[in-house]
Amino acid sequence: LRIAHPPTYLPEREYIHGVVLGEFLGLDWRAEVCNTGGSVRITLDGDASGKAVTLEDVLFHTPETEWLNERSLPTEPMEWRDVPDALWGSPAIPRRCPVLYGRAMDGAYYRAGEDGWTCGVDIFGTAFFMLSRYEELVVRTVDEHGRFPSSASVACRGGFLERPIVNEYVEILWLMLRQLWPGLRRKTREHRVLLSHDVDVPLAVVGRK
Repeated sequence: LRIAHPPTYLPEREYIHGVVLGEFLGLDWRAEVCNTGGSVRITLDGDASGKAVTLEDVLFHTPETEWLNERSLPTEPMEWRDVPDALWGSPAIPRRCPVLYGRAMDGAYYRAGEDGWTCGVDIFGTAFFMLSRYEELVVRTVDEHGRFPSSASVACRGGFLERPIVNEYVEILWLMLRQLWPGLRRKTREHRVLLSHDVDVPLAVVGRK
């Protein structure tokens, strides 16, 4: 895959491209800086059809003077939009998803055409915001132990605290890519349960009867 994007926040883009396309999906990709306006354009090497997945580019268009301050946080109250039927074929994708960063296109966030998919949701920006815990460097609320509380998060206020929205948007992106290029193959992911224990006083019961 080739990812063409504007020349802003290059380390942040490289990180999230690697996580979403490399770690989540296991796809080969390379990025290049281009004058794409306010979007990120994904194409496939060797495809002469000109088809592309075009994503809105919102978070990484934040002016540097506003980076890591409240003006760069998602707008609230947050929009929730239906996922179109054409992209709702996976049990990992719910019917409605929150839009943290994005721009509607004539009132819609998804549009399919002969030249591919256009998505008004900033999928890469949203994934970066959630996985990097961006808001914890902006919001100064802490609990009695100096930790950022979930109650202060965008996810809590937006009503998706217990939803894996990064995974959901990765699945939406994958369906758009796969519809354009059926020959793409993603890596198989295996899940394991790893139990851990939070023990503050490991020998607290020693000596008790």
